[in-house]
Amino acid sequence: MKKLIFALCFLLICLFQSSVNAQREETDSGGVLVLSYISYPRPQDAAERTSYYYAYQTTRYPAMSCKNRIDALIYDEGTSDHGRHFEDTMFVHVWVATLEDLTDFSFRDCVFLGGLICFDGADYTGSLFLEKCDIYLSPKQLMQTKNYKLKILRCGQIFGDFPNVDFSGFEISCEFLAQRLDGAKFHNAWFIDSRIPVGMSQEQFKQTKNYRTGIFLGIYNPPLYREYKSNVFQNLDISGMNFSFCKLYGNFSGTDMTNTVFTECYLSDVENLTLEQVKSTWNYKAGRISLCKWPEYIEKALEEEEKAKAQEEKK
Repeated sequence: MKKLIFALCFLLICLFQSSVNAQREETDSGGVLVLSYISYPRPQDAAERTSYYYAYQTTRYPAMSCKNRIDALIYDEGTSDHGRHFEDTMFVHVWVATLEDLTDFSFRDCVFLGGLICFDGADYTGSLFLEKCDIYLSPKQLMQTKNYKLKILRCGQIFGDFPNVDFSGFEISCEFLAQRLDGAKFHNAWFIDSRIPVGMSQEQFKQTKNYRTGIFLGIYNPPLYREYKSNVFQNLDISGMNFSFCKLYGNFSGTDMTNTVFTECYLSDVENLTLEQVKSTWNYKAGRISLCKWPEYIEKALEEEEKAKAQEEKK
């Protein structure tokens, strides 16, 4: 009986292995590769940032099918290539370390899983860039993509200038490094786990869904260069708003922070923040000042205030 059971198990294993090999052969020989993309928390530590999961789970990429698959498309410094046209292809990794002599490329209805993509002048009609992609696009190229049609910019980094481009209603989760955004629209755009574009004006910032709802998750606005100073928060009314896991920089002179909630935030490098502004926050009033990292001079002033209160109570 034991021998019979062993023989049946061995037979099942063999059948399973042959099935797997057949599937591999079909895929490798150009069979249809179907991918279904669903969202996931960024960063992926859901235990630390559970609120991210609930924000992300509402967004889904459509099921995508690609007839072809290329594991790596790599062009190092000094290489050249001309007249390459790809269609309905999934690229696992792309690396372009040069723009020299790379002409007449097209990527129609392609899916990019990761890498650095900056083919100058290429056609990206219907293509989709996913989370691990760093991309350099012109406004025309961006508007060709499926990302633009779906209103989802969820990638690693996006370079380029996008004047007069309409980002209304977009979900944006990336290192958005655009310096020129004059005339661009951000009505009801939702930034999550994202860099605020260095070229964004305060008026554009006020157009976002974040500002309209008063909810900011994982946003950050570090200076792109040492001489760059962000003024998007200067004289801005953020009273009663909620900031979670945010890292903020720039000038906070005149910023209204009355009853503003800061949870696991970093404000150590903001400029012109006063003790009075900090005292107006929910954190100070609720005794939860430690939920945010403040500038060193603010923390020292708060410590001295606590010591003075303790001495008064002893009396």
